[in-house]
Amino acid sequence: MGENVSLNREILEASVGLGDKVTVDKLQFIERLHAIGVSKYIGLPQEPEALNVAEFENSLFGSTEFRIEFAHLLATASRQILGSQLESQALSQATLHITVQGPNQIKLTVVDLPGLVTTHPSSTNARRLVDRYIDNPRSIVLAVVVPEDPDTQEVLQIIRSIPNKEDRVIGVMNKCDKRQDCADYWVLDAIKNERHYFQTGVWPTLNQPTKLGIGNLRQALTRMHSDHITTSIPEFIPEIQRNLGQCQSKLAQLGNPRNTLREQRDCMVALASEISRFSTDAIEGIYHNLPVDISARIRGNVQKSLESFRDRMAEDFGGFPQTIPHLLTSRDEHTWRDSILAVPILQSIHEVIRDNRGREFTGEINPHVPRVLWSSYTDPWAARGVELIDEILESLLDSIETLVQEATQDEELQNSTMSWLCNELLTVTTEAANEELARLHDYEENMWSLVPRHDHLRISLYDDAVNEMATSPVGFSGLSPDVAATVQSVQWKNHIKLWLSNNPDVDGVLQTLNHLKAYYEIAIISVGRFIDNVGLQIIERHLLGKKSPLSMFTPSYVLNMAEDDPEKLQSIAGENAEKTVEIEDINQEILTLKEALVEARSHGILHHSTTSGTLAAQGSRAEISGAVA
Repeated sequence: MGENVSLNREILEASVGLGDKVTVDKLQFIERLHAIGVSKYIGLPQEPEALNVAEFENSLFGSTEFRIEFAHLLATASRQILGSQLESQALSQATLHITVQGPNQIKLTVVDLPGLVTTHPSSTNARRLVDRYIDNPRSIVLAVVVPEDPDTQEVLQIIRSIPNKEDRVIGVMNKCDKRQDCADYWVLDAIKNERHYFQTGVWPTLNQPTKLGIGNLRQALTRMHSDHITTSIPEFIPEIQRNLGQCQSKLAQLGNPRNTLREQRDCMVALASEISRFSTDAIEGIYHNLPVDISARIRGNVQKSLESFRDRMAEDFGGFPQTIPHLLTSRDEHTWRDSILAVPILQSIHEVIRDNRGREFTGEINPHVPRVLWSSYTDPWAARGVELIDEILESLLDSIETLVQEATQDEELQNSTMSWLCNELLTVTTEAANEELARLHDYEENMWSLVPRHDHLRISLYDDAVNEMATSPVGFSGLSPDVAATVQSVQWKNHIKLWLSNNPDVDGVLQTLNHLKAYYEIAIISVGRFIDNVGLQIIERHLLGKKSPLSMFTPSYVLNMAEDDPEKLQSIAGENAEKTVEIEDINQEILTLKEALVEARSHGILHHSTTSGTLAAQGSRAEISGAVA
C-alpha cells in the first residue's frame, strides 16, 4: 500500500466516466448475456483467502465525505491484506480490488498489485503474483514506472514480453510520487491542481499534451477498453449458438404444448402414425427404415423364439416318452399276464383303467381313460407354451420402448404412452394369448382329431406290438431250431392274438398304449399340430395380430378415443403444470438467445476469431491490473 494510495486514487478518478455510449451499450449487452448463462469470460484469479468487502456510495469524488470514506477504506484493506506484516518485509498473496459502478458508469474493477523491486526480499513472490494477472489475456495492464527508482525497471522487461502489448498495456508515470513536504492532502491537491501542474516545469517542453493527466488516461483506457469489448463480442456467438441448440433440444424433448383436447389428439395422431409405420415394417421384417437397435426387429426376434420353441419341443417331446421292452419272457402263456403288466407304463395304464372303472361291461374301458393318460403327456406342452408367450412378451416390451422413443423425444409422452401400451393394451393381449393357449391345451387333452392316419396308425402300432411278442420267444433258452421257426410263424401270432382276446383287460392295456402312441405321433411329430397352433393361433393372432398393441395403435384408434373416451386420451397425452411452465421458460430463453445472437452479430464481425485484446470481465466487470512501484 503506502504511497500506492496516490495511484489508486488517480486510476479511480480516471475510471469515472470511462467509456463512451457505444462502449456502455456493448457492456450492457454483455451483462445481459451473462444473465442468460452465456459466460465466455476469464475471471479474476482466485484469491487464497476471501476478505471482507467494504462498500460505500458517493458520486462526488473529491468531496470531504468521499475523502474520509476512501481513506478509511484503504486503511481497512491495508490491515486485512497485510495484518501483522505491516511492519515486516513479507508479501501478502492477497490483492486489493476496487470496483466502480453506477447508473451512468461502467462496472470496472481495479486490481492493485505489488510493485516490482528487484532488491526486495519478496521480489520473486511479487513477480509470481503479478504474472497471475498478466497471463490473463483479457486484462488491461497499467505499467507504472517511477523514474527516481531504477530498480523498478523490471516492469519494462515484462511489458516487452506481453503478447499484443499494444492492445493491452498503458504505461503510467505517477506524478504524485513527487510529494511536496508539509503539504496537507497532497494527493487530492495534486489531482485538483493537475491542469496547472502540467502547465509548469518541464512538462510543457515534452510536447506530449495527449499523454498528460487523468483526462488523457481516461481517454486511453476508453479506447483500449472499447477495442477489447468490440473484439470480444464475436467470441460469444458460438456459445450463444450452443446454448440455443441446447434449449431447442430440451424443447424437442418436452414436445409441443398439450393442454387442450385438440392438442392432445393431434399429438397422439402424429405419434400413432409414426409408431404404426414402424411397427408394420418391424412385423413384416422390413428393417431399413427402423432404428438400428436389435429390439426393433420384431419379426426376426419372434421367429427366433418360435424356432427355439420348435427345437426344444422336438428334443423333449419328439418321441413317445416310454421305451417298451420285450413283453414275453417265456413260452408258458401262464406267465404272459405278469410279464406284460410288469412293464411300468403298461402297469400304470392298467391302474388308471382300474381306477376309472365305471359302468363298462367286462373287458371294456372307460372312454375317459385315454384322456386321463394323455393329460400327463400334454401338461408339459402347456408349460412350454407359457414360457414362449413370456419370452415373446419380454421382446415386445423392448420393441415398444424402442419404437416409442424413436417416434417422439418427449420423455413425458414416451413414459405415458409406453405405460398405456404395455400395462393396459399389451396386458389384455397377453391374457387373450394365455386363454387361447389354455383352449388349445384342452383340445389336445381331449385327443380330438379328424386326421385319417390316426386310426390307421393305431391299428398298425397294435400289429407291431403283436409281431414283437411273436418274435421275442426266438431268444428263449432250450428251443430247438424247428421250434424257433414255428415261433415266427403266422400260427404263433394268431396264438398270441387268441390269448389276448381271452384276456381283454391285458388287450385293453395294449390297445390304450397304442392309441396314445398314435395320437402322440399325429400331434407332435408327423403334423406338429400343437407347435403350429401355438405359432399361428397364439403368437400371430394375438401378440402380433390386429388385437396387438402395435397393430391397434393407429391414427383412427386415437380419433375414436378422442370422441369416445377423452379422459383416457388426456391421461395419456396430457401434461402437468410444471412442464407447461418449463416450456414457457425455455421458449422465453430461446427468444432471448435469438435476440442476443442478432445483437452480437451486429456488434462484431461475423465469424471473427481472436485470442488477444479481449475484455477481462466477470459479468461485465473489466479488470485493470496495475503493476505499481
